[in-house]
Amino acid sequence: MARVHTVTKILHFSFYFAIILCCFTNNASANRELDEDNWREILEGEWLVEFYAPWCPACNALAPAWRELSSRAARKSLAMKTAAVDVTKSPGLSGRFVVTALPTIFHVKSGEFRQYKGPRDVDSMLSYVEQEKWKQAEPVPSWKAPHSLQMSLVAEFFKLSQALRVSLAPALLSLLEISVKSGEFRQYKGPRDVDSMLSYVEQEKWKQAEPVPSWKAPHSLQMSLVAEFFKLSQALRSVHNMLMETYGLPTWGSYLIFAIATIFIGAVLGLILVCIIDLLYPPRRSEKVLVTQADLDRRAKGDQEKKSDDDQELINDDIVDEEDNANSDAEKNSPSDTSEDEKEKPAEGGGDSKPGEGKQNTEVRKRRPRKAD
Repeated sequence: MARVHTVTKILHFSFYFAIILCCFTNNASANRELDEDNWREILEGEWLVEFYAPWCPACNALAPAWRELSSRAARKSLAMKTAAVDVTKSPGLSGRFVVTALPTIFHVKSGEFRQYKGPRDVDSMLSYVEQEKWKQAEPVPSWKAPHSLQMSLVAEFFKLSQALRVSLAPALLSLLEISVKSGEFRQYKGPRDVDSMLSYVEQEKWKQAEPVPSWKAPHSLQMSLVAEFFKLSQALRSVHNMLMETYGLPTWGSYLIFAIATIFIGAVLGLILVCIIDLLYPPRRSEKVLVTQADLDRRAKGDQEKKSDDDQELINDDIVDEEDNANSDAEKNSPSDTSEDEKEKPAEGGGDSKPGEGKQNTEVRKRRPRKAD
């Protein structure tokens, strides 16, 4: 009988011990859900905090790895704990931590915050904590820390914006309510109760409203292009988030890649446009004139004759200049221009005068400048 009681006590003890162990293990490895009330728990100890949203595909893809991270950290008896924040339920925390992309992971150590930008697999996140790689990252500045006064004000603004969004949601949705009849679109602006909307259709009150212009209709070419631009912007945003989250690039690095890609695409499109314009409107080309060797010889011979004529004309000009100078000298030395004293000087000199002494020095002949060719 005593043995039966002993076995029963052992079984009870094992059962309760297993329950306590399971509870302890679950508490140690559970992913703590943070909100506006309990988020200050992460200011003590070491934490990895994930910001997510239920509608985010990347967050849903990270969920299994995040649960495994919590379990492996508990098995290795790490002091690190995991927590998560649903930004749809706690918008103030997303503003407090300046969360601009999802999912975002923060490492917290004794009140110091660092954003984790490494790979999202379990091994990488565990080595980030175990090997203390977080020391290589710069902590968030004190003025930007989530528990600072500035970020507390930002959190309040986020809460206010969420409240306004909830209160103004019906009014915003009313802008999107459009009635359609045989491909004609009209915006419904009446009351939002069931009877009013039914009477709008049954009594054909929609005929009193102006239809949406054809160029602005959803099936028009313009709005189709607008829809494609919206799709492109969403795709670019996804690429931007992937570069920052998956590959760990900084914001300026992602913007630099987009700038280089934009310049390259612009250059390619410009080259294609120039080719199309050249194809539609080819440039005029000067017609080539074929010249035979005989024509070239004839032109060369004509140039030589022209040059010889120019030389002969220059020689004739020189001869005319010399004749004009000779005539001018003769006029200067004529008897009518000499005085009586000059006539008597050779006589008074007698025979001692040498021939040529009485002659006047010939003036230096100046050449008349040639005319410009």
